[in-house]
Parts: sequence; C-alpha cells; structure tokens
Amino acid sequence: MAGQPGMLFFASGEDRNDHYRFLAGCLLTSAAQRMVQGIHKHSDLEIVAANSIRFKSGNPNALSIEMPGEVVGRRLPSREIVLEAFKLYFDYYGDSIFCFFKQHVLMNDLEHGKVPLRLQFCVLALMARFIESCFTIYNGTIEASEHFAALARTSMVNTFDEISLLNMQCNLILCIHWTGHGDEHRAWFQLGVASRIAQSMRLPFEDSFAQDDIASTEIKRRTFWTCFTLDRLMANGGDRRLTFDISSITTKLPGTRSDFLIGRKTSAGTINDEVGTDEPLLAYTVRIIDILGKVVDWSGAGGRHNENRVPWNPQMPISLFEKALDTWERALPSHMCFNEANQEAHAAVGEGKSFCTMHMLFYNARGHLYREYIPVVIPPGWDPGTGPCDGPDLELDNPNPDWWVRAIRNGVSSAVAISTIYKSMTSADLMPLVNPFLGYCLMTSSTFHIWCSLYSWNSCEGLVTGEPVKKLLIDDLRHLIQCQESWPVAAYWVKALRIDFEQNSLVSRHKTFPSPATKALVDIRSKLLHFGQSVEEPEAWKAKTLQLKNPTCKRRTRWSSSRLLTMSC
Repeated sequence: MAGQPGMLFFASGEDRNDHYRFLAGCLLTSAAQRMVQGIHKHSDLEIVAANSIRFKSGNPNALSIEMPGEVVGRRLPSREIVLEAFKLYFDYYGDSIFCFFKQHVLMNDLEHGKVPLRLQFCVLALMARFIESCFTIYNGTIEASEHFAALARTSMVNTFDEISLLNMQCNLILCIHWTGHGDEHRAWFQLGVASRIAQSMRLPFEDSFAQDDIASTEIKRRTFWTCFTLDRLMANGGDRRLTFDISSITTKLPGTRSDFLIGRKTSAGTINDEVGTDEPLLAYTVRIIDILGKVVDWSGAGGRHNENRVPWNPQMPISLFEKALDTWERALPSHMCFNEANQEAHAAVGEGKSFCTMHMLFYNARGHLYREYIPVVIPPGWDPGTGPCDGPDLELDNPNPDWWVRAIRNGVSSAVAISTIYKSMTSADLMPLVNPFLGYCLMTSSTFHIWCSLYSWNSCEGLVTGEPVKKLLIDDLRHLIQCQESWPVAAYWVKALRIDFEQNSLVSRHKTFPSPATKALVDIRSKLLHFGQSVEEPEAWKAKTLQLKNPTCKRRTRWSSSRLLTMSC
C-alpha cells in the first residue's frame, strides 16, 4: 500500500479514521470535496452523493456523515408550502423587474421535482413572510423567512464560486430578502457575488447571447437587469458605490411580459438608446431606476456640499438629473402616464403593480433630487424658496429665484404623489408592501410631509400643507408600520421619521436650532440613504431601539402612527 501513488500514510487505522473525521468536516468547501473525491478509491471512504459520505466497511465504529445538501433537503417544508411560495412569487413579483423566470416552465419543473434545492430555499426565504401557515410552524412569518434564508445559504456553500445563471439568481433573491431585513452588509455582499457572475458571463453585452434561443436570451437579460436595478437601488454614495457603467452596456432592455412568456422576440432597445415612446414598461422602469440610483449616489457622496456652482448651471449634476427626469417623463406615451384609468387598465393585463411601482420610483427620484438643498431640520423662519441656508457659498451668478421656488414645489408635489399612489395600490389590492423598496419611497415622501405639516412656506402656497398633509404623514407611517410585519427594515424608517418629526417640532416650537453634529440629525441623515445598516454605523441603532428590536409583527408590537409623532426619545 505504501508504494501506491497518491496514497496518504497513517501510523494506524485509528489515525486514519481521525484524519477522515477531520476531512469530513472540511467538506464544506468545494476544494476539500475534490480532495476526497481524488482519494476515495483507495480508502475506506465512499462518496455516496454529491453532498454526503460514508465508510465502505461495515465497521460499526466507522464515521457516517451527511453533508449540507443531503441534510437541508430534508428541511424543506410541506409540498403545499413550497407550491404556495412559488405561486406567491409570481403573483407578487411576476410583472416586476425582479422576475426572471417563466411561470409555466418553473411551476412545471417544480411539479416534477426538477427545481434545484437551493432555489427552492431562496424563494421560500423571500416568500415565507407572506404565507399564513408559516406563522404557527415557525413562530412567525419573519422567523420562517430567516429560517429558510439560513438553509438557502447552507445549500449554496458548495456552489459559492459557481459561475452560473442559477447561482446568480439565487444571490439576487437573497439580496432582496436581506435588504428587507435591514441587513445591508449581507444584501450588498449577495449582490456583489451576483454582479461578478454577471460580469464573468458577459451578461452586460448583447453579443454574449448570440448562440442562445429567444427564451434563454430573455431570461439572461432579465437576470442581468435585476442585478443592475438592485445595484442602483442599493447604492448610497458612501460605502456602496455604483457598480455598472452604462456607457458600455449593450444588452437590450427587458421586453414585455407577454413576449417573455410566449418566447417572442423583443422590440426593446438598449439603455444607451434615446428613450422612446413605445418601450415596454419594464424598460422605462430600468431607465428611471438608473436615474434614481445616480441621484442617490451623487447625494450620498456629498452632493451639493461638494459644489459651489448654482443648481441651474447646465453642467451641475442636479441640472443634468433634472433634465434626465424631464426627458423620461415627456417620453411616456399617454397610456403610461399615471391616472386612475391607466392604473386600472394595467391591472387588467396583470401589470398593475409594475405600473404603479414605476411611477413611485420616478417621484422618489424627483423627491430625492429636490430635497438636496433642504437640511434635515429646518431653521426657524427659513423658506426653501429663498435659496439654501447651509452648505458652501454659491458662485456669483444671475439670481434665479424661480428655480428655488420650483424646486421645493416639485419636491412637495412628488411627496404627495408617492403617498397617493401607494394608497391607491392598497385600495386596488395591488399589495405594495410586498416590495420593500416601495416602503423606502414612503420614507422620502414622509420627510416632506413632516416639513409641510410644521411650517407654512410662501413658496408652497396652494399645495397640500398643514393638517391635510399631516393626515398624509400619518397614512405613510401606518403603511410603514404595516410593512414591518413583512420587512423588519421598516422599523429603521419609522424610527428615523419619528426622530425627524421630533427634532423639527422642537425647532418650530422653541425656535432653537440644534447643532449639525447632533446625534439625532446624524442618525436621520444616514437613514435617508440606507436600508438599515452601513459600514459607517456598525451598531445599526442597537443602543436605542425603542422596543423595536424585533418589530416584525403587529401581533407582538402595536404602534399608533399618530402616537409615534408625539413620542420623545
């Protein structure tokens, strides 16, 4: 035996078994697994399946170990729960930018046991929060999602570095899950893995699909654009910068849902083409998310605080973003403009959620843009229509008072539009709370509502202010509190808004302006650009959670939205 090539040498059989015990523990890595596969022909160790091992001999003292894939496979819930999770995925996300599967194909594969285990766990992690039966089984629906997310991660260990579309899709689904749970670090990490897979597979380039059929091509396109939009939605200009440079992207934008399901060639152009008037809804959505991501990235990196140019300077980023938003809005065909009739029409063809989502993201981008020159806490007696009250001194230029008035009015009207659309989605049973990014839109609208409920500005004459806007604010908070039942990240937003209202209320009553370095103001600013945690605040508000440590379900903690506006730290 000693002379056989490739053999390992052991002083005794006991040493050999000790070695195998150690080796079995190392099988969590693909490299160790390959090592075992290389020696098992010459040993008492047998590879039973891709993820399990046992000894060949009948020795009762021999080690028998099953590896994660085999073990977690037995942790799947009932067939009914798995089927419901996949059905809900298509019900809630089927018309969205986050869907890259053909429903009839995937459901048929699921029926015949062909869906990979890791994908099943990823979908369960995303959807278990909406399955009522999971509440009893797992002590809560949020707990169920966390349970399945842990199993998903375990099932993906051996394929961590696999460059495949499936691995990319699994990481994208988990990115949405972790974002909604307020765990930015993990979400950004999962997205980073997916982004590197996309780049390795050359998915940003249309010529990479040359050998694929129409159906496979569109699945790859949609998977890439999901990755791209999550990159834009997650970037904050600080510890998370934009990954993809659109100037080199040639992959066509996603086509219509019917084209995708039927396998028909898409008429969509590329993101570098001039925005047209006959693009598919998801193509318009990708474009507006790209603009939103650039606005937030610029603002989070310092924005106008790094500039002394006036905002109406044609080369000023805020001016370029303003032009991009106007161009996007003007390019919308009449049937895609937001109104009740168009909302009902899109709902009738199964695109109600995506239609409303597109418009909420547009108003979110516009709100972010025109909020740039407004401090978190408003100084006593200041009107945004008169120009900035902080930041660097602006260059000498011809006065343009109309710009400042238009900016605050656009910001306030965008906030009202966000609240109105979200409420209309709720009334139409379009389930806006299934998408955590729509809750983030409410974060934007609520900041404007707080200011307009406490201050009376001449520049906003004729707009919704005072008591009417306070009702909008209370509605937004009520929706965010409801969002907490499914997405714990909403707890961060609720707390930030409570502190925001509190600080502005103190100033409006006592006319005393806090220091810009006040912790409450720093906390609010950070939450305006974050989904929970960031590298810059590793404690993630753990010091003062106000009983929101586990705010995942209304059954545990009932908050009154009107009471939140009057609570103190």
